[in-house]
Amino acid sequence: MKTTLVAYCFSFCIIAQALRDQEQQRHASAFHSFMQQHGRTYDRNSLEYSRRFALFSQTLTDVETHNQKSNRLWTAGINHLSDRNQTELAGLRGWRGGAPRKGNDAIHISKSSFLENSAPYPDSFSWSGLHSLSQVRNQRACGSCWAVATSTVLNAHSEIHQGDKQRTFSEQELVSCVKNPHECGGHGGCRGATVELALKYVSNHGLSTEEERPYQGVDARCPTDSNAGGQSMLSMQGVHREDESMDDMSQPGIHQVHPSKPGALLGLKAWERLPVNDYDALMGALIKHGPVAVSAAAAGWSKYESGIFTSVSKTVDHAVTLIGYGQEDKSKAKYWLIQNSWTDRWGEHGRIRLHRQDTDSKNCGTDAQPELGTGCKGGHKEVTVCGDCGVLYDSVVPHFPHAVERRQ
Repeated sequence: MKTTLVAYCFSFCIIAQALRDQEQQRHASAFHSFMQQHGRTYDRNSLEYSRRFALFSQTLTDVETHNQKSNRLWTAGINHLSDRNQTELAGLRGWRGGAPRKGNDAIHISKSSFLENSAPYPDSFSWSGLHSLSQVRNQRACGSCWAVATSTVLNAHSEIHQGDKQRTFSEQELVSCVKNPHECGGHGGCRGATVELALKYVSNHGLSTEEERPYQGVDARCPTDSNAGGQSMLSMQGVHREDESMDDMSQPGIHQVHPSKPGALLGLKAWERLPVNDYDALMGALIKHGPVAVSAAAAGWSKYESGIFTSVSKTVDHAVTLIGYGQEDKSKAKYWLIQNSWTDRWGEHGRIRLHRQDTDSKNCGTDAQPELGTGCKGGHKEVTVCGDCGVLYDSVVPHFPHAVERRQ
């Protein structure tokens, strides 16, 4: 009996090892295909290869485990981020929101006079047909999502409201020039900042076009910090340094752009941080004005391939552009339509459908690490965020004159 048991255990171990070897070979074959598809050139005898293969293998296991769930609303997949480690993925989520500094009410909700709405919302709505949204941005390894989201909404609103006068807006100038003295969302540039800081910069200094200042995805020197003599938008307007006054941008409200400011010459009338965690205000802003820069807890997004993404995560750490909403016919699940900045190879051609509920203003949780996701230096230890992935917490929209205002 003892001999039989030993033989059985030995056979079981051999079979188990054979299955592990078979799984290892399958993962190795998938990794080699992945390397060819995405231009990876790791030396197979190097430590780097071993590390990247281990990361890819774990991702592949996670993807297959998730996709075995019968009741799932979304499908995971392999993409160009599948061999990245957590530090590298966190670097892509370089935006860190506009949480208030101590002494402010982190969850105060107020209504915006711009966004009062008495009419019912349509069942679905989208700005996805805008030409400016047709090309999904690639922020590369730079944590510049806050700058890309700012540029994306400005491009879209210029197209919607300015007609023949529409223009582009340079992400690279924002990365290079926006000051972040209170370390709101990071240390500035590729290490994080906020949409609020970016729009304040545009208001005070204007902004080059994408053609004038193409995106490099690095912490390049700001043109006004150089003595090279180039004619930047700032020097042309006679502005030579960042306005360091720290008006409170963390509270909901409209920030008017003075007609004499360079931002006004580009057509920017105002910008607004929407009421915190207010579902109706976000819907109204999206429909009445255009795409909105929103925040989200995106730690699980790297594996997203398609479907309606659901998550209970509330650690807000990424800036993206809300461009629409709708409801899936089959599941009847509602969603927000969001454009990301991780290329069109990610998700649904660069976009994600995020689970939405009409009661999202009450679907709240605590972001217990705002210093990682939504806070300024010396800010609150925790904040309340609502909606899947905390998407209602920090939303910002620019205001350009509507067509009727341009004609007056």
